Amino acid sequence: MGAVYGILGGVDGGELPAMSARLEHRGPESADWTPASGLWFGVRGSSAAVSRQRNGAIAFDGAIDNRGELARGLGRAPGSADLLRNHDAVEQDDVPSGAEAK
Repeated sequence: MGAVYGILGGVDGGELPAMSARLEHRGPESADWTPASGLWFGVRGSSAAVSRQRNGAIAFDGAIDNRGELARGLGRAPGSADLLRNHDAVEQDDVPSGAEAK
């Protein structure tokens, strides 16, 4: 089990190392980064889990229960590894939004 943490607002992210240290029991490795001004993310967990998320647009530690429905909405096969690529949907700007989302 890993940990996801962050800060939103006008701070410099200096609190992230302390947050990470308090979550040390959640895994041996950590990373923190800022994907946008005023937004700081951190993750802690296994080396593999941290390396997959480091410097990403989002931080996530969980499961997507409606993976098949999302794949169909994106026009992909439900079992497709293509759906699982880091930032794939965001980079291609093909995520349904607003009234298009079901």
